[in-house]
Amino acid sequence: MGVAAFDADNDLDIDLYWTAWPQVSNAMYENRGGLEFENTGLASGTDDPRGWGISVNAGDVDLDGWQDFFVTNGFDNSSAPNVLFLNDRDGSFSDITATIGGGDFDGRGVAFADFDNDGDLDLVVTADAGRATRLWRNDSAHREPLARSAAQGYRIQRQRDRRSGSRENGGRSDGSGGERRRR
Repeated sequence: MGVAAFDADNDLDIDLYWTAWPQVSNAMYENRGGLEFENTGLASGTDDPRGWGISVNAGDVDLDGWQDFFVTNGFDNSSAPNVLFLNDRDGSFSDITATIGGGDFDGRGVAFADFDNDGDLDLVVTADAGRATRLWRNDSAHREPLARSAAQGYRIQRQRDRRSGSRENGGRSDGSGGERRRR
């Protein structure tokens, strides 16, 4: 369903990660040069055999110069949760999803960007129709990874203001209320 092209092994060529339905495991295709790729999904720990892979995106969440990536899974209750893979810099990846509060929701799209302009990558994951989009703020002032820092998770819901008909974003899940911006 989804494909990401990124340098997973830091050897200056583009590798591929391919998501799939549960009958076929996801695949990490390591670029061997000369247009040859080897599936290292099982060896790297990224095959995600129970996931219903929908999308994937890569970014360096711990600022170590190695690409990490997030896989969204969904469509079926038997699907494995979404997964944040941290690059172990030795050809393998660790599932660190639990450290950001888990990924047990029906994920759809995923993007890494520095949403708060603080120099590190934050993570946004969209969900199925009618479900909240999630934003994880990477607070890595001490060069800690997204998942090992005190990442703040936000649930973003679009709500219609009944009086004006305009839409608002808000609904912080951390209980702090927060300011809402009109769109």
